[in-house]
Amino acid sequence: MKRLLSILCIFFFCMLSPNMVKGQNDGAVISISAAANAPGMKGYGITIHIANIETGEVFISKSLHRISKNSVIENVPAGKYAVTFAEIPFGNMKWRNGTPELQDFFGIIQVDSGESYYLGTFEATFEGSLKDRRVMFYYRDNIIPEKLIKYFNKHNLPTEDIKYFEPAEKSFVFAHTSL
Repeated sequence: MKRLLSILCIFFFCMLSPNMVKGQNDGAVISISAAANAPGMKGYGITIHIANIETGEVFISKSLHRISKNSVIENVPAGKYAVTFAEIPFGNMKWRNGTPELQDFFGIIQVDSGESYYLGTFEATFEGSLKDRRVMFYYRDNIIPEKLIKYFNKHNLPTEDIKYFEPAEKSFVFAHTSL
């Protein structure tokens, strides 16, 4: 009986792959930071959806905590991806965008296994009048926040040679409302 138990234990541990250990996987990590500002309102964070162009598989980012500016997608398989959807909380509202302009803004993102990617630090602001209001989405920089580095280290995610994204355009209209 002990021998059978020993064999089963050895078999079980041999079957465990490094992918089952937290932070140990072949997938990539994609991160982004964003904040929203308007008179009397403040918003933190962003949720993005990225889709694998070949398979259509979608991955959704998760905020580091409820009001964090930082969002992460872990275990992303290698391939070509497009940002297909983004959502920014703004006060008690959420602004959403799933337009081709959003996809064009980020372009095609080539993801390689085991790598870390930072899409950048962004800011969303209200512009225009009450009758013609726009939410503008601005690229600020590609300096990865210290909180993201701490998160990567805590979860044994790669922090060396982080790949940085820089869009061709520095801003685009994220949302537009007219009364």
